[in-house]
This record gives sequence, C-alpha cells and structure tokens, in this order.
Amino acid sequence: MSPYDDTSKEELIFLFERIASLRILVIGDLIVDNYVWGTVNRISPEAPVPVIRTQKKEARLGGAGNVAANLASLGSQVTLAGICGDDDYEDIILELCHKKKIDPVIVEISGRRSSVKSRIIAQNQQLLRIDEEDCEHISGADADTVFRQIREYDASVDGVIISDYNKGLLTPDLTAHILGHFNNIPVIVDPKSNDFSKYRGATTLKPNRKEFGNAIRHPDLKDEEIDQYARQLVDELKLQGLVITLG
Repeated sequence: MSPYDDTSKEELIFLFERIASLRILVIGDLIVDNYVWGTVNRISPEAPVPVIRTQKKEARLGGAGNVAANLASLGSQVTLAGICGDDDYEDIILELCHKKKIDPVIVEISGRRSSVKSRIIAQNQQLLRIDEEDCEHISGADADTVFRQIREYDASVDGVIISDYNKGLLTPDLTAHILGHFNNIPVIVDPKSNDFSKYRGATTLKPNRKEFGNAIRHPDLKDEEIDQYARQLVDELKLQGLVITLG
C-alpha cells in the first residue's frame, strides 16, 4: 500500500501549493557532481583498463545543493548557503544555482578544495568515481564569516534546512550558532555526523537507520528497539520530532 492511498487529491494539491509558497534557507556542504558518459570498445594497451570514448559531460548540484535544487523545482524560494574552495568550481556552483533559480550565498575558503565527485559511466555502468575534497573543519574565522552571511535571513525565511554531509562546514560551534539564531522558525537537520549532540535544539532530525544506529552507538538496532531509542533521543536533544528513514 502506498503512503498516499489515504491522501486525497485535494490534500496533495494543498501540500504542493504550500511548499511552493515557502521561503527556505538551506545551509550545508556543497558538492559538485560531475558526470562523464561514454562508450567502451577496447582495453588500453598501457594497462588492463577500459578506454572510455567520451560522449557527454554534465555538472550538477550535489550535497546541500541537491536539496536546494529539489525544493526550487517544487516552487519554493530557496537560498543556498555554503562554502567552496579557491578554485574554478565557485563559478560552476553559481551558474548551476542561477539555472535552478536559487539564491547563492557562497563563501570562498582560501587554501581549500571544493568538494567534487566525478563519475565515469559507460554502457549504463558506473566504472569509476573520483573524489576531490578537503573535509577538515573550517577555521573559527571562516565559520564566523559564514555565520555573518546567513544570520540576516532570520526575518525573510519560513524555515531552515541544515544539510550536513560531514565535509567540514558544520562545526559544532557554527551549528550551535545557527540553531540559536534561528530558534523562532523550524530548523530541519539531515545529519551525517555521528555526534548528534551538536544538533541539540533543532526542530526535527532526519537520519537514516544506519546513521541513527551509529549515533546512538547501537549499529545492530532491531526494529522493535527503534521507538524506544528514538524517544530517548528526542528528549535528550530537545527535538520536536525525529524522522528515521529505512534506506
């Protein structure tokens, strides 16, 4: 049975109309997803690896950028805040945001690489992924710069989404400042960090089952135990809700 079987058409229309009216600030780790499609007709004489004849290349918003793009596609007015390295990818991110009608607030970090994931695909099969990134926490000074850029949005947005891919932007201090500053509107967190304590005071957390189990130091969590541990975490972190996806 679909979860929408008991939902009327009118209710779904109202839901999508409501989403389209929202102003959302997405804060999180920006990733550029590069895709290279091609064909393989032979093996390289230099090494036992396939030779890819390139047919198409495409760059997409990944990480928090993908969240922002999905919201924008539903009609929401979206602002995307994050960091990039001092490289050519800032222009790519800005161009992709422009195409998706997303308002970008991007802070360039000197000496840091942008997070880029490049996937090589042939005959509908992913052959290789190349990750280029620096994942250490940003400095306190850089975190202050990011916070100054986003704190002015408290009066102009209906909600905040924190999209944490554990790539170094959302330090415990910066996360605490964000949650404290936007405490009068809903803040939803999609966490990747195993330390959920830094999200204390958020409105709702949305981990998947594996992330939840790792965060509570119980990776072999049984179905019948989820409710008990979920309620404990809601109380401990002073959340209004916890959504655990089973993916």
